[in-house]
Amino acid sequence: MELREHRDGRKLTVVCRGSGIRWEKIEAVEKLEVDEWMSIQVREDSIRYTCPDFDPLALRFENPITEFDFFMIVAQIARTRAILDHLGLGEHDILWDADYIYMSLNTRELKFMYLPTKRIDHENTVKTLINDIMYALRQSDLGDTYVTEFAFYLKEEGPIVHSH
Repeated sequence: MELREHRDGRKLTVVCRGSGIRWEKIEAVEKLEVDEWMSIQVREDSIRYTCPDFDPLALRFENPITEFDFFMIVAQIARTRAILDHLGLGEHDILWDADYIYMSLNTRELKFMYLPTKRIDHENTVKTLINDIMYALRQSDLGDTYVTEFAFYLKEEGPIVHSH
């Protein structure tokens, strides 16, 4: 599967092509308007995702991040996971990769890619994403304890979102 980004003025487009896509699931949700997801347009041989000209979430971790921003990000991830549960969709249907989750630096709004595939990637989970974020933050925000406290909480309490 191939993902390509294209920026045109104030619009970001990501085109996905290749085998392994569960087209029937894409077509079933194409018309849904979920604020947290990038817009989906199905073409003959590709899927086109669009949103405002946001930056990959991974870029945000190149600079120190405040406790407020960290918990805003975690809350949006948890909300997106809850939306999947509500719609009866699988956790692995979102691309939980900070390089393909897009963030507005002005509003801190996140946009996720709904991309169900035939092969379940067991590394593509909310838990893996949260761990990656906490690892990235530990490198830049060693003086702050909120990341360590949150990691301890997750270890003691379990996942942020429980499946139904």
